[in-house]
Amino acid sequence: MKEVIQNAQIDRTFFGIEDHGILTFFIHLQYDECGYQGFGGYSLDGHGEGWGKWLLFVRALLRALEIEKWEELPGCYCRVKREDGSMHAKPFAIGHPIKDKWADIRDYLPEQEGEDENV
Repeated sequence: MKEVIQNAQIDRTFFGIEDHGILTFFIHLQYDECGYQGFGGYSLDGHGEGWGKWLLFVRALLRALEIEKWEELPGCYCRVKREDGSMHAKPFAIGHPIKDKWADIRDYLPEQEGEDENV
């Protein structure tokens, strides 16, 4: 897999019940080169032990960006890792804009959930 890192700014976030009735989160990214992309859309409902993994991801994200609250995400500058240079490639990690600190969603996906469950 060819990995591409791009600079971005978090435009806005969503944490709640979306129109399909699932509890989920989205982080809306605006890239320097132009364009927007969403990160997230995973179902947080009904996964038992998976809840702990999601909370660990949120903690890793806040630590990577060196902030303390979800509400501080909008406006944050970050770097995003994707599988290739295409704007259509799904991002899998968000990191600090300068330091080598990352939150990689693949490390926190519950065992029973695969990549096909990304909404």
